[in-house]
Amino acid sequence: MEEVGRLLRQAREDLGLTLAEVEARTKIRSRYLEALEEGQHDVLPGKVYALGFLRNYARFLGMDAELVVSQIKDSIADDDVIKVSEDHLPAYDRRPKRVFLGKGLFKAVIGVLVALLILSGIYNLWPSRKGNGEIDPTIAEEQGPEVKIEDQEIDPPAILPEAEEKQEVVINVEDEQGARCWVEVLADGEKVFTGTLERAEKKVFIAQEKIKITLGDAGAVRVTYNGQELGTPGKKGEVVPMEFPRE
Repeated sequence: MEEVGRLLRQAREDLGLTLAEVEARTKIRSRYLEALEEGQHDVLPGKVYALGFLRNYARFLGMDAELVVSQIKDSIADDDVIKVSEDHLPAYDRRPKRVFLGKGLFKAVIGVLVALLILSGIYNLWPSRKGNGEIDPTIAEEQGPEVKIEDQEIDPPAILPEAEEKQEVVINVEDEQGARCWVEVLADGEKVFTGTLERAEKKVFIAQEKIKITLGDAGAVRVTYNGQELGTPGKKGEVVPMEFPRE
């Protein structure tokens, strides 16, 4: 891993970048970048994160990310599975709380309930009468129309197809005097563009699986991959091939 770290540092220094500048562009903390360069994999938060950081860092530097990862993948220890038990959770009291009423309040509540039951019974037994004191025989018949609720078949919710994940590469030519770059782009193995991009020109390329680009003047452009700013991938006049496979 130390040899890979030396290559990472050399590539970064060749681009004239500091760890702080790389952190700002890749969103990888500088202490993790330094750990990758020093071969101190024990500083990294875990194998999955370590390989992810390494892949993004190498890709940012214009290196063959998969080749770099394959060289040290087996030298990093597998992550330990962290199990969280109830002993690690906050010690909340999970027992049901009991609410106790004072004797006086308890008697008052019982008295109110008994009174309500008595009044309810008297109301139900008392016959309904008309204004002249006679019992109205039609009260029982004066009911609303019977409402029938029929079972209705409900269509199951439509299952929308998942949006296909695509690979997107954006190439921006620097807005400065004389900036231009010859570009060749292959999307999923098919050549989709060959030509020269002029000053401040921008091109977007999309593929399902893999995008491969060749830059004739890597120092004149900035590259963005799936919304992540990768910066300038090379020096002025340098020819740099870049490959962006689906992860």
